[in-house]
Amino acid sequence: MTTYTATEGRFGPYPTLILQGPGGTPRAEIALRGATLLSLSLPETGLDSVVSGYATPDDFAALTGARSAILAPYSNRLADGRYVFDGAEHQFAKRDDDGNSLHGLVMDAVWQAGRIEPGADRIAVELTCDTLRSAEQPGYPFHVHLSVRFELSADGLRLTLTARNDGESDAPLGLGWHPYLRLPGQALADCRLTLPHTERIVSDARLIPLPGNDAYQHVRGTEHDFCAPGRALAQSRLDDCYWGPNGNGGLVSTLTGSDGRSLTLTQDRGVVQVYTGHSLPADQPSGLAIEPNEFMPDAFNRPELARAIRLVPGAERSFGASLRVHREHTG
Repeated sequence: MTTYTATEGRFGPYPTLILQGPGGTPRAEIALRGATLLSLSLPETGLDSVVSGYATPDDFAALTGARSAILAPYSNRLADGRYVFDGAEHQFAKRDDDGNSLHGLVMDAVWQAGRIEPGADRIAVELTCDTLRSAEQPGYPFHVHLSVRFELSADGLRLTLTARNDGESDAPLGLGWHPYLRLPGQALADCRLTLPHTERIVSDARLIPLPGNDAYQHVRGTEHDFCAPGRALAQSRLDDCYWGPNGNGGLVSTLTGSDGRSLTLTQDRGVVQVYTGHSLPADQPSGLAIEPNEFMPDAFNRPELARAIRLVPGAERSFGASLRVHREHTG
């Protein structure tokens, strides 16, 4: 018997899909605008969300903080909004005060609801977006189709973002996600953070990575060390990308509260950007942005990533992440 459901909802003027299990949890609300995860409640948190979403529809209209944004065709920042690909220079619209392009081109795109797969112990929905397929986006004359699959169960939420090159030429591509996470009832400063990578990407004042090998810094024993077993966030002010060689298993970033609950974000591969939200307006909801990305900021301009970002005609590439809450067992 099917016990998980999908219903239509609204966040102000914005249509949403509400995925829900029996008894009200787990529950996820996803706006069709940007395929944006507005909230996520899991059995260990009751009706409280582990995702720090937009405070109001007006904040969502302004995309304040890029909360839970899907990031494509690039993530984070692109220096001066400019890059060269296969000998041709391209220019994105500039978005931030430093003149950099920020967070891709689909945050405010309208995504279409596709297949909904309800079941007895989980539900999945797929959303699709052709904003990048038309080749009409300034700075991105390519034909890339996007889809994102959300799968919700009592174990948590799995997000899988897939890009397919429908054009006749290679396309540059980097995928990512920008959720802000929280443990309900826990002050962020009292939580401990554990990150999977042992190297940090060193950036300039505009948050663009330094050239060449100067961008890579080992963090063991430094103020940037959040390796196991993690340390309290306290008053940390972070907007840092972490990278490092890793094995074939998923990369796990963990936010642990004083009550023994841990919120984990597991990503397939890549880097993690961590942002404490300190530069956001003071009236914004608190949360720690733990952002799974395929590549470091300014990836389109990094010679060492020239091959990795390339998507050939007809090819697909997927990038996924999962969120779950569990309680540490002692004794």
